[in-house]
Amino acid sequence: MCLIVFSGLIFISVLYLVQTNALIAKSFELRSVQKSLEEQKEANQRISVSLTQIQSLSNLEAMANDFNLVPIEKVQYLKGSSGFFAVSR
Repeated sequence: MCLIVFSGLIFISVLYLVQTNALIAKSFELRSVQKSLEEQKEANQRISVSLTQIQSLSNLEAMANDFNLVPIEKVQYLKGSSGFFAVSR
């Protein structure tokens, strides 16, 4: 009888250790995924700021000047068989 109780206690102890180990492993994995998520959010934020700077009006005007683009003064639309066309003069 004592041997059965002792074996049961050992079995429960081993089961407890296995479950605790699995829980700790999942906890480390969760922390790793959360850290990766935070890094991705920060990278996304940096990219958004960079995109906003690139698309800013002053930057677009500077890029237009670099490509020797000129403002549109008068636009005439021509109706063609497949739609409308804009003519620049």
